[in-house]
Amino acid sequence: RTEKIFGTHKKWEHMEELLDFYFDSYDFVKKSELFDEKYITYCEKTHNNLLVKMYCMDPSRNIQAAIAGMQGVIYFSATLLPMNYYVAILGGDEKSYGLSIPSPFDRNNLCLIIDRFVSTKFAKRENSIEPIIQKIDEITNPKKGNYMVFFPSYKYMITVYEAYLEKVDLDKKEVMIQDRALNEDEKEAFINAFSTDREKTLIAFVVLGGMFGEGIDLTGEKLSGAIIVSVGLPQLSYERNLIKRHFDTLSGNGYEYAYVYPGLNKVMQSAGRVIRTMQDQGVVVLLDERFNLPYYQSLFPEEWNNPRVLKRDEDLQEIISEFWTLGQNGGC
Repeated sequence: RTEKIFGTHKKWEHMEELLDFYFDSYDFVKKSELFDEKYITYCEKTHNNLLVKMYCMDPSRNIQAAIAGMQGVIYFSATLLPMNYYVAILGGDEKSYGLSIPSPFDRNNLCLIIDRFVSTKFAKRENSIEPIIQKIDEITNPKKGNYMVFFPSYKYMITVYEAYLEKVDLDKKEVMIQDRALNEDEKEAFINAFSTDREKTLIAFVVLGGMFGEGIDLTGEKLSGAIIVSVGLPQLSYERNLIKRHFDTLSGNGYEYAYVYPGLNKVMQSAGRVIRTMQDQGVVVLLDERFNLPYYQSLFPEEWNNPRVLKRDEDLQEIISEFWTLGQNGGC
């Protein structure tokens, strides 16, 4: 009946809006057939609008249904850690196989440092700005090159960026920042700035978990290092807390599923931009006291075993200088 009405009113000026509404409504109704204990429906009122949302807290059953007729499925990524988390949310069970393959890259080519003298917890971020500014220079001073500084939010990034611009020596360093919305041409221009023949060191402020944290290859001298600010915890939100509550009920690890594991995934993805080939060398500095906790280090990939943990705050630049001086396979 609906299709007949659409067929007889093709030239109605609001037909496009009506069609959009129709298909959105139809999609919502069809998806509601999947509703079970892994979903929740909630309403949110903003101004004069009412949002009704059916939210999937756990996609495992839907994925199981999608792959049920297949002989087998291979999920492959460098950051499927911790394994039990991904087995659970990707619809696996006790019969699923997990295989962790060692990195082919020489560990000595990556200088991985944990700076435990900075706290980026939300309540302490105002006090972290000056230390982060100082750390950026200490990390980038020893070697002219291109560096990315990853922040957990735009607001935090912009605050540090503006403060850094007031102090940086622009005769020696060029600074750029990721805009909130970039089209494909702008994204390409941003990436092309990471050239190997620059006269100045390039420092790029980018968002952790954003478009420059994965899926790009800056090989050789195109990227000398990454500075990762915070453990990447997603911002507290109603939907994240729904996920937390759901998995707390199932297994008691809701906080890890909703916040810790997604955050650490972003950290590993971003750090992975530095070493892309067998010949690459680079520095990754994890800026947050929480990275020094045994709990977080137990979640690190195997190639991150035995990171260099700063014993003294003033040692950072010296360690990095020594790494670059020793050259290929020098380690830190």
